[in-house]
Amino acid sequence: MTGWRQMEQYIKDCNLAGRRLSTDEVGMRCGIPPWTAGSLIQRYKLAQRRGKTQNVIRRIPGTRGKNTRWWIGTQEVDVEGVLGLPVSDLAWNVRLGVQDLQAIRAINPQLGVEVEEAIEVLELGARLLEALPVLM
Repeated sequence: MTGWRQMEQYIKDCNLAGRRLSTDEVGMRCGIPPWTAGSLIQRYKLAQRRGKTQNVIRRIPGTRGKNTRWWIGTQEVDVEGVLGLPVSDLAWNVRLGVQDLQAIRAINPQLGVEVEEAIEVLELGARLLEALPVLM
C-alpha cells in the first residue's frame, strides 16, 4: 500500500479522527522518515481535495515547518478550524510584510509616507479578513 491510502489506513488503525498529530508521529508509526511522512500527508491532502478520502487533514493554525501539527476531522469544529487557517497565515504574512516595509523605510527614509500607507493597507486587509468568520 502506498501513497495516500497508507495514510488513510494509519488514520483508521490508530483511530485518529478528532485528534492531532505531527509529521514525526506519522513517520514513527508508518516506519518512514519524517520528510517522507510529510510527503505522505501532502499526497493525502491532494486526494482529499479530489474527494477520494474518508477523512480531512488540515494544518493547525499557528504551526509551520518542522513544528507543523495536523488535525483530522469532519465535524463542525473542523469547519471553524478551516476558516481560521487563512487568517492565521495572513497574520503571519502581514507581520513579514510589515517587517520588509520597515526595512525599506530604514534603508530609504524618503519612502516613509509610502511605507506607512502600505502598512496601513496590510493591517486593514488583515482586520477585514479576521472579521469574515464572524460575518458568515
